Amino acid sequence: PEGSPLRSTVDQRLDRWSRDLMELAESAYQNGDLDTAVKAAQTVPMRTAMFALAGDRMNQWKQVWEQAEDIYTRAKEAIDRQEWTITLSTARELLKLGNRYWATTRYQDLMTDLQAAKDAEKAQRKAAKRAQTA
Repeated sequence: PEGSPLRSTVDQRLDRWSRDLMELAESAYQNGDLDTAVKAAQTVPMRTAMFALAGDRMNQWKQVWEQAEDIYTRAKEAIDRQEWTITLSTARELLKLGNRYWATTRYQDLMTDLQAAKDAEKAQRKAAKRAQTA
């Protein structure tokens, strides 16, 4: 209760716990686990100073995630169309989002797919050239 002699201690611990919780949520977000990050941030108590920040961060995370998914999809479509320059420039947008998961893991996935597509195209050209000379 408000008049309790332990109130200030409890409030301090709630604030510290909330900061720790947001650090864990941020870590989950950076590691590619948006759902866990949001769930953790949603548990921040309303009466703490971190509550407003938690709401803001969740909104920011969701926006960045949507942007990243859109960028990833556009890059994959450029790979399918064999537009290598567009693929690279689009994929580089992931590096600017401020999320480690999208800038490393998912970016590398795109680069692997890009290289595989380039190798397949090269093999097709070689096969077509061999067919022409035969």
